[in-house]
Amino acid sequence: MKKLDQKTRKSANNSENEEQKKTTVKKERGVFLTLAINAAKALVLLVVVIFVVNILLGLLTRHGSNRNVPDLVGYSTEQAVQLLKEEDLELVVSDTLFVPVYEAGAILEQRPSAGEDKVKAGRKIYVTINAEHQRKVKVPYVTGLPLRQAVSNIMAEGLEIERLSFRSDITNKYVLDEILNEMSIDEESNLEVYMGTELTLVVGTNGESNQVPNVVGKTLREAKSLLWGAGFNIGTLEYDAEMSLLDRTDAVVATQSPAAQTRASNGRAVSLTLTYGL
Repeated sequence: MKKLDQKTRKSANNSENEEQKKTTVKKERGVFLTLAINAAKALVLLVVVIFVVNILLGLLTRHGSNRNVPDLVGYSTEQAVQLLKEEDLELVVSDTLFVPVYEAGAILEQRPSAGEDKVKAGRKIYVTINAEHQRKVKVPYVTGLPLRQAVSNIMAEGLEIERLSFRSDITNKYVLDEILNEMSIDEESNLEVYMGTELTLVVGTNGESNQVPNVVGKTLREAKSLLWGAGFNIGTLEYDAEMSLLDRTDAVVATQSPAAQTRASNGRAVSLTLTYGL
């Protein structure tokens, strides 16, 4: 009887162990399945995120949407806006200049330039446009001043000298009169004119000739200052044929006539040829 009970208990224990093993296996399979499902979800989520990021980057960088930059120089701002709109580009006015030969509002230069590497759609194109007119400045009173100082004061205001006219006088190289549109300027005139306006100076002279200064390699503004200050007028100006109007602002003197260091009478015109760079 005891042997039968022992066999029964042993059989019951074996069954219990088998059930525990089955339960453990089921739990392990459940855990593995859960991990596999989570890993699959994470992989799918990663793929979706990468896909969305690529789309957003494409929109932000406009990948594959390169545009040609049209040549805008000489066009009005309205025409330029239309040209850029066709290329999905944007116009931004960054500066203004005054160049008399161009119409007001015409585009003088652009960045980036036409013909450069293609740019992304939506790129801003910065332009310099031609102002309607120069700003006004006060005409300085220079009568009684030495010629060099008078020239310096006039140029500092952005004005020009149309002509130096010499008259015999006990003073030498002093301004005797300052004339604008055939009207003599005095201390009470208090005139305002556009920058670039030209004045005539009547200068005293004792009749002596002067040495022509060397202006080769100087900008036109520097050359004018030196020549006017020495008592010479500006003669003809010749530029390299391929130079644009804007390039001329950076031009330098290549040759001069009469040559430097030669002696010439007061008021003699000195002709200049200018190039973009020596």
